Amino acid sequence: TSVSAGSLVDVGVKTSRSVWAAGGNVQLSGTAVNNALLCGGTLNADKTSQVGTDLIAFGGQFNLAGSVGRQVRGGVGVLTMSGKAGRVDIASDETSIGAQAEIGGDLVIRGDKAPVIEAGAKIAGEQKYISESQTKKSRGANVSIFTILMFLASLLVGFILIALSPRFARRITDTLFCRPWLSLGIGFAILVGGPVAAVILLVIMVGIPLSVFGFFTYVVLLYLSSIFIGLAAGEKIIRLFKKEGGISPYAALALGTTVLFLVGLVPWIGFAVKMLVVVFGMGMLAVGITG
Repeated sequence: TSVSAGSLVDVGVKTSRSVWAAGGNVQLSGTAVNNALLCGGTLNADKTSQVGTDLIAFGGQFNLAGSVGRQVRGGVGVLTMSGKAGRVDIASDETSIGAQAEIGGDLVIRGDKAPVIEAGAKIAGEQKYISESQTKKSRGANVSIFTILMFLASLLVGFILIALSPRFARRITDTLFCRPWLSLGIGFAILVGGPVAAVILLVIMVGIPLSVFGFFTYVVLLYLSSIFIGLAAGEKIIRLFKKEGGISPYAALALGTTVLFLVGLVPWIGFAVKMLVVVFGMGMLAVGITG
């Protein structure tokens, strides 16, 4: 697998199993036996590029002149295609399918404008255009399902963490109770400064390994923040009714996470609560782990 990142990325591999590339300007040539993932401002897959299965693109301008064995998908601002693909299903605000383009299956475009298809372009399957209003309705249903799945996944991960290391869970929760303002300050610093530091390390090239590690750590803290805040919130709620005796961490997690999930669905208030959860959660994790 070829992994590249930078302001200007030229992926000219002869043969690689998969290609992952991100940058301001990404140029792909050569062969990716399996998949290719391209992210950036301007993405170019030139005439010599060959992707065995799927090409996934997220960016501003995407020019596809090469060959994709199975499917092109993702989301871009402008798609210009003159190459070949088994199928195209992509979100694009502006789409131009050139006369030399060949699509072996369906062409599905989701965006503001219908695609412009030049005479001579070969499209074997159906041509579908899904307007932005239809896309938003579809996204709304998907977000609801996704949110529910994420809620259930958080519960499962939380139960596993408690079962594997109850002392660790206890230490993290106590950090919030004992040092809430330190958790808030550290969490805010991580939330704002983390991405900035990762980008700086990415730009200077020599810091790419640290940038990747930092980004991974940032995502982990972001995900775990809601779980441990749910645990702490559930414990506080139960303690309002149960003044004495121990509290099951599993019951506390289930209750707290459910309450946060329901509050998160309320417009405006939900967003504010989610931000507080992220800030306090990342801070309590950072302080609890290092302290």
